[in-house]
Amino acid sequence: MRPDSPPPATILARNSLLGRELVGLVEALGRAGVPVVVLKGPVLARRLGMRPDDRLIVDNDILVRRMDAPRAARVLSELGYQALDQRSLRTDLDNDFQHMMVRAHSSGSALLAELHWRGFSPFHFTLPDDVLWNELVSFDFDGTRVSVLAQELELLHIAAHFTQHRLGEPRVLKTLGRAWSLWHGSSDLGKLRRLASEGQLLHAFDYALHAAWALGHASAPPPWAPTGRARALAGVLPPERLNEIRPDKDYARMLLSFMLVRPGKAALQLARSAFPTPAKMRAIHGPVSPAELVGLYAARPLRPLARSLGWRPQRESRPE
Repeated sequence: MRPDSPPPATILARNSLLGRELVGLVEALGRAGVPVVVLKGPVLARRLGMRPDDRLIVDNDILVRRMDAPRAARVLSELGYQALDQRSLRTDLDNDFQHMMVRAHSSGSALLAELHWRGFSPFHFTLPDDVLWNELVSFDFDGTRVSVLAQELELLHIAAHFTQHRLGEPRVLKTLGRAWSLWHGSSDLGKLRRLASEGQLLHAFDYALHAAWALGHASAPPPWAPTGRARALAGVLPPERLNEIRPDKDYARMLLSFMLVRPGKAALQLARSAFPTPAKMRAIHGPVSPAELVGLYAARPLRPLARSLGWRPQRESRPE
C-alpha cells in the first residue's frame, strides 16, 4: 500500500459501495436491453482473489456497443448520473472512446462511472470491436451474472491500461503479475499471441509482463522472449525505474510509451495530446471565448517548457 493511501477500512467501504453500485448499473442496463461488459474494477479484483481492501478502486468501467451508448447514457442519467465535465456524449462519441459520468451518493461520496464503447484505446491499439465481443465469459459477482473479458484478452487489457497511462501506474503491473500468476497455466498461449498481434498489443504486453516478472509481481516467467521494441524500451526505462515518483505531467515518459504502439498511432496520440479538440480544451480550461481558445492553442507548444520552469496553470479541471 502506498504511504498516502487511505486506511484499509476506508478502502473497504469505498470498494464495497462501488461494487453495489456496479450491480445496480448492470441490472438497470440489462432491463433496458443494453448488453454490457464489465471492465477492471471490483469484478477484476474478485476474479483475481484480491482482498476487498487491497487497493482503492476509483470508478466503475462498463463497455457497451457504440450504437448502444446513447441508450446506456440515458439509463445512467435516470439513475442520477451526469457528465463529469462540459463534454456531451455526442462530443465524446466523435472524439474519444469513453464518456465519464458522476452522481452524488447519500454518503457524500461521488460515484464515477466510465461508459466505454471501445475496450482498447483506438489512439494506441487496433483490436476490432467484434473480436472483443467474441472473447467474453460470464462471472458471478454477488449473485449477478456479468460479462467480462476472457483470460487472454483480460491479460492484454491490463497491459494496455499500463501503456495508456504512460507507463506511470506501477500498481497496474502488480495486477498484471497477479493475473499471469493465476492464469498462465490455463490460458491459450496461441490465442493470446494472436490477439496481441491482431490488436497491435504485442509490444505493450511484452514490456509490461517482463517488467512485472522482473519486479517480482509474477510467479511464472513470461511465455516468450520480448519483442525488439519491448527490449529497447527496457534498455531506456528498466523495470526498477517504474516505481520512481514522477511529476504529474511526465512528457518524457509519455514519449517513451509511444515506443510500444504503431508509429501512426503514436503520431496521432502526440498530436491529440499537444492539440486537443476545442471541446476537450473547454473541458480542461472551463468556458473560454473563441479568442481565448486561440491563445490557449498558441501556447500549447510552450507548456512543457513552462512546466519545467515551475509554472503551473491555475485552471485545469481534469487530466489531459
